[in-house]
Amino acid sequence: MDPENKLTPKRCKKLSGQALADELQKRRSKHYRALERRWRIRIPRRQLINLRKFPMRKRHSSPSSFVLFSELPIEIRIKIWKYSFRGHNVEVCVDFDISVGYDASLQIEVLNYPPRIFQCRTITQSPITLFVNHESRTESLKYYCNLLPGVSDFPIYFNYQLDSFTLRHYFSKHNIRGCDTMEQLSWGITHLIDISSSVLLRPMKSLTFPTCFIYDYGIVNPHRPQPQGNTYSVFIEPFLTEFDCLEEIIIISGRPEKNSQCSGFDNSVEVQHLENCLTHTFEAEMERNASFQIPNVTIHTEPFLLPMFRDEMEQANDSRVYEN
Repeated sequence: MDPENKLTPKRCKKLSGQALADELQKRRSKHYRALERRWRIRIPRRQLINLRKFPMRKRHSSPSSFVLFSELPIEIRIKIWKYSFRGHNVEVCVDFDISVGYDASLQIEVLNYPPRIFQCRTITQSPITLFVNHESRTESLKYYCNLLPGVSDFPIYFNYQLDSFTLRHYFSKHNIRGCDTMEQLSWGITHLIDISSSVLLRPMKSLTFPTCFIYDYGIVNPHRPQPQGNTYSVFIEPFLTEFDCLEEIIIISGRPEKNSQCSGFDNSVEVQHLENCLTHTFEAEMERNASFQIPNVTIHTEPFLLPMFRDEMEQANDSRVYEN
């Protein structure tokens, strides 16, 4: 550094506030500034994709308040709050601690039941009307309820008329068969329904499986030959008929790992097999319960990033944004 350009205490006295901070910033090395830019907090990838793929979410400049709103009749204000409700894909993530033991007589690994819920959370934002003012919150709570009280650490607000309950990844702390068990659903969903209030889960009208794979992640005997091809996972049959008001089921193919031999919906045969299994399950339930209504089933054979709002499903399906 040039001695004449050295930052001495005498020169520091001439600088103050932002001027001194700017001078110190300029004198830092290029390597330090590069590291600072690299580790600077950025917008999360998922939020950035949502803003890019769904331009309707971009923030626009608007007045800070509508001063005449409070002068409207209460009936009109209530209708405005109600019309502002928007259907969400309420994604619930549950972490199960599933311990595995070894059965010497059968020479296979078996699960030690019951699994313990390690964590339950949601990545879906709560309705904004819950936080505007007291009137909007009071009106919103008439239509939104806490879906999993006592199971989730934070409230998961759900509207049965508008929202879709999205069964996100169910994690296990163990790798079974050398694979990550994040797509396994059959171990934990039944247990989740058992420990939660069935009164809150039964009225659901829409279910979404955002990363579905048609194979079974169960425990197998490594000494026996395995069947070729993918095996239909039994996660659907045990609990779909438990929902009395179910009208819609949305199944989205998952994205397989690069080094995994398992795949999502590779061909039309697998999709047809899944449809046949669902049809058989629903027809059997109709024989037992005459009032049972067969829900509409939508199967997406290509994975895509599940949007926050339900009215963006078609746009998200066209975008083909894969999740990592």
